[in-house]
Amino acid sequence: MPNPKIPVVLASAKPRYAYGEPLALTYMITNKTSKPIWVVNDPDRVTAWKEGATKMGIVCGETRPGFTAAYFDFRAPILRRLAPGAEVKRQIRIGMPLTTTVVDKGIASPVQIPLDGDVSVVLNVGYGTGSFKPATADPYGEYLAWQQIADSKPLKLKLSPPGPILPHIP
Repeated sequence: MPNPKIPVVLASAKPRYAYGEPLALTYMITNKTSKPIWVVNDPDRVTAWKEGATKMGIVCGETRPGFTAAYFDFRAPILRRLAPGAEVKRQIRIGMPLTTTVVDKGIASPVQIPLDGDVSVVLNVGYGTGSFKPATADPYGEYLAWQQIADSKPLKLKLSPPGPILPHIP
C-alpha cells in the first residue's frame, strides 16, 4: 500500500514494449516526513519478478528470500540521505524477458519467465528512518529489520508476446 508520507511515482518511457526490449522506467521518491530518511540508491540492488499471470514486482533494496537460502557475503546497499521535503529521481532498466536460474544435477541453466499482454508493475523502494549502522560482522538480518518499504501505485504496460519461432534452415 503506498505511503502518503513517502510517495513513490513510477513512470515508463513508453506504454508498450516489444518482446525482448528492456523496460525503461523512471521513479521519483519524495520525503514528506519531518525527518531525514535514507533511501536505497544502489544499481546492484534492483530485482524484478513475475507475480501471477499479469503482474511484475520490482524492488530497489533487499528482499527476504522466499526459501531457505545458503550463506552469502552480504554487503549493505548504497544509501542516499533524503532531507525532509526533498526528492530523488532515478532511472532503471529491467531486462526482458525476465529470467531465473535453475540448477539441475549441479548444472545451472538460465530459464526465461514469460510475461506479456497487459501487465501491472509495482515498484518497492527500500528506505530507513536512520542511517544503517551494523553492529555485527554479518549484518543481513540487521539490515532486513532496519529496511522499510515505500511502494508505488501500479503502472500499466503492454508487453508484446514472443514472435513465432522459425525453423533453422542451414
